[in-house]
Amino acid sequence: MLHDLAFMAADLCASHGPLDDRAAEFIGGVGMAYIATADADGGCAEVVRQGPPGFIRVIDDRRIAYPETEPLPDGARVGILLIDLGPAVRGLHINGRAHSVARDDLPAEVTGPERWVLVDVDETYLTSSLA
Repeated sequence: MLHDLAFMAADLCASHGPLDDRAAEFIGGVGMAYIATADADGGCAEVVRQGPPGFIRVIDDRRIAYPETEPLPDGARVGILLIDLGPAVRGLHINGRAHSVARDDLPAEVTGPERWVLVDVDETYLTSSLA
C-alpha cells in the first residue's frame, strides 16, 4: 500500500521548468496568491495578493507578472502559491526571480496599474489532494 501511495503522490505533484498549458490555465482562473520573497541578504517578506481571476498574467512560458505597489530588489527570489479550493483541491507553486517593472515594459495587452513584478520562472509544481 505504501508503494501505491508513493506512485500516487508522484503523479499528483509534477515538477516543470516552463509554464505549460495546464499551469497557464490554472493561473488564469485564480484570484488569490500567497507570495514570499527573499533578498540577497536573506531578508524575507510574505504577502497575500488578491484580485479578479487572472490578475496574475502569463507573459510567456517562462515569465509571469502581477501588480505590486512596493518595488522589490532586482533579482529577489520569489515563491508564489496559488490554491483552488474547489472539490479537488489543487495548488500551483511557482519559484523564480522577481524584477520590478513599469507596465510599459510589459506586452501591450497587459493593462492595469503602473507598477508590476515580472517573475522569471525557474520551476513550477502543480499539486492536488489525494482525496
